[in-house]
Order: sequence, then structure tokens, then C-alpha cells
Amino acid sequence: MLINLVGLLQIVCCSYTLITTYSGITFHHSLPWVHLSQDSVLYIGIYVDFLAALMLFMITLISWVVHIYSLAYIQDNIKQQPYFILLNLSVSAACWVVVSDNLWEMLIGWELIGLASSLLIAFWYQQPTAAKASLQAWITSKLGSICLLIGIVVVVKELGNCNLMMLVNRPINATANFSNSLFIAGICFLIAAFTKSAQFPFFNWLPNAMKAPTPASALLHAATVLSIGIYLLIRIETILLPECQNIMITIGYTTACMGACAALLQQHIKRMLAYSTLSQLGYVIAAIGLKTLGAGITYLLLHGLAKACLFLCAGIVIKFLQHQGTKEENAAYMDQLGGIRHYLPWVAVSYLVATITLVGLPGLTGFHAKEAILEQTLLWSIENVSIDNYYIAYIVPVMAFTSTFLTALYLGKSFLLIFFGTPTWRNDIKVPIVKNNYLKSMQGSVLALSIFVVGFSILPIQQFIIDGLAKANIAYVLDSLSMNKLSYIHFLTMSLAIGVLFSSILLLAFLFIKPKRIIRISKSNKITQLFSEGWYMDALVSLFAKQILSFSKHTVKVEKYMIDGFIKRLANSCITTAYSVAWLENKLIAGFIRYLTIGYVIIAHIVAWIDNKLIDGIGRAIATIFGSFSKLYLHIQKGNTQHHIAWSFISILLLLIAWIIYNSLFI
Repeated sequence: MLINLVGLLQIVCCSYTLITTYSGITFHHSLPWVHLSQDSVLYIGIYVDFLAALMLFMITLISWVVHIYSLAYIQDNIKQQPYFILLNLSVSAACWVVVSDNLWEMLIGWELIGLASSLLIAFWYQQPTAAKASLQAWITSKLGSICLLIGIVVVVKELGNCNLMMLVNRPINATANFSNSLFIAGICFLIAAFTKSAQFPFFNWLPNAMKAPTPASALLHAATVLSIGIYLLIRIETILLPECQNIMITIGYTTACMGACAALLQQHIKRMLAYSTLSQLGYVIAAIGLKTLGAGITYLLLHGLAKACLFLCAGIVIKFLQHQGTKEENAAYMDQLGGIRHYLPWVAVSYLVATITLVGLPGLTGFHAKEAILEQTLLWSIENVSIDNYYIAYIVPVMAFTSTFLTALYLGKSFLLIFFGTPTWRNDIKVPIVKNNYLKSMQGSVLALSIFVVGFSILPIQQFIIDGLAKANIAYVLDSLSMNKLSYIHFLTMSLAIGVLFSSILLLAFLFIKPKRIIRISKSNKITQLFSEGWYMDALVSLFAKQILSFSKHTVKVEKYMIDGFIKRLANSCITTAYSVAWLENKLIAGFIRYLTIGYVIIAHIVAWIDNKLIDGIGRAIATIFGSFSKLYLHIQKGNTQHHIAWSFISILLLLIAWIIYNSLFI
């Protein structure tokens, strides 16, 4: 009861906000949050215009229905509290992203919703496939978060800030001066949105994420996770360059065609709806690239409500079959079903309403929104073929109309397989009347959602959305929605759309008149196996991961044996050189110094010996001689005169003899 009241209060508040912003009023308030420097400040605030009010209305409406549905769906599970905590965390994170004032604030909600969705996918973590799918979704989400962060940094560096009001009011041709940097930012934003909205080549995580509880799938993959990626692109559309817009058109229709082909041959009902989701969102991505935001946003809201209704109907069917004793692994396969309309009539009606809405019968909002997108696609194709000789422009319209044809085919096929035909699941056992209250409450919530789907399919509602978007400064992208009956392209598009739609219905009827034709067409061959395996994206991702791991192992080996080996050898060489230098220093230089010291000591000893023996001896000899002469002189001085004369004569005679001898010998 409390959930009903809170949900109704939220819807009333969002409805009031929607009506208020319809007149062009915008709620905007921000406060300083983090001061990075004197001139750089991060702000936190809210920015709610008509687009944000539409998103809030869709999120709160679907979340209210999902919460009521979940009370009955998970009542037998012991983990109710963690389930509702994660469910409310995802809703709160989605609302945070929608009302964010700037891209920094949006990044916080982006991370929270990635965390909540990964945990919800792994809710039944005892199943290895659920844990693996959760890890795959988490890694894909991290790639998108990194790219979103890089894009925000580039935008802040080039434009000064990343406030949504600045981006919304930015002139259309104001990106010419920042072509290179904004191209990088645009590519990063596109990768972030493609990972979150499951677009090629990042869509393989979505079918695997169907391991989550069915109401969680309805909420995450119809109203929150996948829609948030689209919402980001709508907000930053004014800074996207023409090259980025062409990428969006090509990738959008490529995903739409690939998803439709894969959904056509899926037997698991939730996997079929998952491929249908990424296929339908491909139209919205292409609409943003074509600047047909009015039709794109209308189709986004319509798809969110209708796809949530389909998921919830599938959950009731699975629960019903499990209650009747059908094995859990067979309860979700459409080839094991049939005749469910007799037991769940209101579910069949709700499923049919959602199917007609997405197929887009003429006169409904889905048809006019899709027709506007296809019309702009033809105009873009003609312009690019005639001007730029852009050959992909020939393929894009073919993929667009092929996706439209296949949409009616696989949704009609699923409706007929589930609710009509032979009930093979009964095994000739009479099924008791369903009296479970939880199934009745689930059917009531689905029926209520289908009523809203019908309401959004009425043309005045579409005009209300278009007028509100025009007043929210998105009028320049709504020209393609004008019903110009004199336009040749308009009539060509409408004729092709109606022709494709009715041809798919006729083909569906032709196949189901004789069920053997379906078996013959679905017989395994290379093409059907390619589609049923989802274009082998899981195998390609696995192969890519193996190649990355192999490359990593080779890199480790190169680092270990070459780089580390080179460093070790270089270190060993340095150590050897150091030891050699140390040895030289120890043996050669130290030895030289030691021997030099010994030499100095020897020389000192020789000098000391010379000084002691030779010089001192000479000094003593001279002193002795002079002493002898002194004594002789004193002796002579004491003698008589005759002795003096005699000694003088003898001295002169000796000197004369010495002189004669010297002259005779040396001269």
C-alpha cells in the first residue's frame, strides 16, 4: 500500500513538472561544490526542462508499475530486501542523471546506475551465467565511463565548463573553431552512449543480461540504463560535429538491422525482447544524428513504455508456466509455448497493445514518429549521395526499411507463438484455473501500463510532446515532423512504410497458416545460425579477449626475457665493472701508492745515510783537518824563528813539487 501511495505521489509531482515546463519554464539552480583552484569550481545543482520532465515521468511511471509487479514476482524469494534496494538505487541514479546540472554531476549518476544494473543482473549469482553476464555488463560500463570522463575533460578544457544550460543554448554552428578537440570529445561521448544503450559493437552484453529478474529487466533496459545513454546524446547534441552525426546514423541503423535479424530467430522470449530493444533504440540514435529530435524523443518514450509492458507480460507467462510444473529452462522458450491466451487473456491483450505500438500501425504515434525518422533518413541519403558521393548513404535507407519490416515480423511471430497455436507445454494434462493472487496483481499492473501505452499512442499526446520540446529550445530539429502533403519525399516515405508494414503482416500470416513453413525456414543453416547466435558477437568478443590475453602473455614473456633480461644483464655488467674498478683501485692504484711510499722511505733512508755518513764524515774530516792545522799552527807559533823558516821552506817546496806533478800529469 505504501509503495502505491509513494508511486502515485511521484507520478503526480512529475506530471505537475511536465505541465509547468510545457510553457517553457526551466527549473535551474546550482551551488558551488568543489573548489579545484581559484578560477576552477565544480558546481552541483538541478536543471529540469521539458525534456527532463518527460524522462522523469517515464522513469517514475515504469518504476511504480515495476515495484507493484515485483511485490508479487519476488514474494517467494528470501532476498527481497537487497532486490528492492538495488531497484530503488537504479531509479534514483537514473533520476540523478536526468536532473543533473552539468556533465560532472551526470557522471556520478552514470556510475551509480552502472553499479546497480550490474548487481541486479547478478541477483541470482548462484548461476554461473548470471555472474558472467554481470561481469560483462560491468566491464562494458567501465569502458563507457572512461570515455565519458575523457569527453568531459576535453569539453571543459575547450569550452570552459560543461553546464547543460550552456550546451542546450549553444548556437548550432559554434563548434567550427574547436573541430579537432570536439571531434575527440564527440567520439568519446558516442562510445559512452553506445556502451550504455547497447549499440554496435557493444550490444552483446544486453541479451546476456536477461539473467536478471524479469521486472528488473523491464526497468533497467526500458526506462533507465538504455534510455540514459540516449539522454546523454540528446543533451550534448549541439557540440557534435557532422562526422559524429554520420557515425550515429550509420551505427544506429546497423544496430537496428542486426538486432532485428537476431530477434527474428530467437526462441528465448527475453533474449528476443533484448535484441528488439537494441534494434528499436538504433532508430533513436539515428534520429539524433539526423537532428530529428522530436520524433526520436517521442519514439524513445513510447518504446520505454511498450517494451516495459512486453517484459512484464513475458514475466507473467514464465511465472504461470513454472506454476503449472513446466521446467524452468523451458518456460521462457517460445517454441515450447502456445495457447496461453485462454489462461491469461488480459496479458495477451496487453502484449498485443505493446506490439501494435512498436510496430506502428498507421494513425498511431509510433507510426508517425518512425515515419518522420525514415523521411529524414531518405533526405540525408539523397543529400550525401549527390554532394559527397558517400556510398554508405545507399545502404542506410535499405537497413532502415529492412528493420521496420523485421520489427513487425518478429513481434508478430512472438505474439502468435506465445498466445496462439497448440499448447505443447501442457503434455495433454488439464491445467487448473489460475487462482494465485500474485498473478492477478501482476496482470493488473501490466494492464495499467498498457493503458498508458495506448494514451501515449494518441496523436494529441504526440503534438503535446512536440510543442513542449519546441518551447524548450529544440524547435530547430522538428521541421521533419511537419505533415507537408506536397512533399514528394514525405509521400514516398509513407508509402514505403505502409507497404513494408503490410507486407510483413502478409508474410507472417502466410507462414502461420502452415506451421511447417516456419519450421522449414527456421531449419538450421549458416544464415539462421548466424542470426540465432546474435551475429556471433559473444564468440568474437571471446576471441578478441583470448587474443588480448595471448598478447598479454607474449608481452609478459618479452618483458621477462628481453626487457628484464636486458636490465639484469646491464645490472650485472655494471656490477662487474664496479668490481673491476674496485680491483684496479685495490691492486694497481693502492699498490702503486704503497710502492711509491716504500720508495720514498728508501730514498729517505739513503738521504739520511748520506747525510749521516758522507756529509757528516766530510764535516768531521774538515773539522779534523782544520783542528790538525790549528794544532800545527799553534805548535809552529810556539817554536823559534829557524823552525818557522824551515817549515815555510818545506811547505813551499811541497807546493812546488805538487804543482810540477799536476802540470806533468794533467796539462
